[in-house]
Amino acid sequence: MTSASHAAILIQRVQQRTSALEIVYKSHDRWPLRPVRSNCRPRRPIRISVLDSSFNPPTLAHLALAKSRPVHPFPSSPPPTASSSSHRDGNVVDRGDSEREEREERRSEGNVIVNCDGSSLLVSDSEAYMGLNDYDARLLLLSVRNADKSLASTDASYVQRIEMMIRLARKLESELLSTTASTSSTNDDEVDDSSTRPSGGTTNTANVAVAIIDEPTFVRKSSVLLAALQERIQSLLSSSTPAAHPAPTPQLTFLVGLDTLERMFAPRYYPSPDAMLASLSKFLGSPPSGEGSRVVCARRVMSEWIVPGAEDDVSLDKYMRLREDAVVHAAHIFVDDGSVAFFNLNGEEMSLSSSGVRKKVKDGTEWRDMVPPNVADCISQERLYV
Repeated sequence: MTSASHAAILIQRVQQRTSALEIVYKSHDRWPLRPVRSNCRPRRPIRISVLDSSFNPPTLAHLALAKSRPVHPFPSSPPPTASSSSHRDGNVVDRGDSEREEREERRSEGNVIVNCDGSSLLVSDSEAYMGLNDYDARLLLLSVRNADKSLASTDASYVQRIEMMIRLARKLESELLSTTASTSSTNDDEVDDSSTRPSGGTTNTANVAVAIIDEPTFVRKSSVLLAALQERIQSLLSSSTPAAHPAPTPQLTFLVGLDTLERMFAPRYYPSPDAMLASLSKFLGSPPSGEGSRVVCARRVMSEWIVPGAEDDVSLDKYMRLREDAVVHAAHIFVDDGSVAFFNLNGEEMSLSSSGVRKKVKDGTEWRDMVPPNVADCISQERLYV
């Protein structure tokens, strides 16, 4: 685990622009690639979810959001269909010259996974669909500068937040591995040596990282992340695979709440409405003119919301719907093309917030069930928010 002194050095490097991005924790040295070296390169983008937050502190809502799967199937990994393969005596038979031409890349063909060496792995429809329609890697991101906020005296320091983020990452890893074990996920696009792979074709390692950046807006964060991650992927692959194909590009999906999405489409954060549209078009537009990033917004109940000027009979749910409708209207171009999407964050974690945790800690009321247990231990040990 990163020491406090080392974390402070990394923060200083980012703030002084010595480094654009610092990865302070990762599940394994090859993140965001799969952990085991491969003899071939993945040819589709490396799909990375990015949870960018203040993590002051991380809550179970952060954990639920970080665990979430894509709202829509990735275009490169369609759900299994009867037309994609034929079944003969329980086996799947590959059909089509165009399919065979790409055997060097592992891909989904109904419920057969084809490896770069031509071998096949037969899995269930649900395994193929769930595995190939998940993110390849997950990133917890902390900006050491915020466009709207400055640190209050009772806030956790950046070093303390990094410690809590690492604990959140470890909890996330354990839950992802538990899910992988129960679904036998087959989300591998690099071929692992058969002697080191668990049965069923999965690698028994989560793919999570924690990083810090010094950028105030999502538009800039996307650009910096893409450049830094592209360089990292290229470096990792150049030492292990022949350069028969270019290194894959990272594809980012930012996981946000409604309040964050509102700020993203608020003209006050841009020089002009035209500048806002130009920035967001670069951020969310398709390559080559755009960066191809996506935004997924979780719907959740915000118990601390105050409805300005509302009558007593105005429900919080109605207010939330009105806010979402306003954002959808502002972002309709990007909602229509699928680069901005919404999903429901189910369960009790829908109502959890970092500010709610801070208030309960300060008031001396029960709060530990709002955060992961290892994060709760950190808050108690550091005497945060009292």
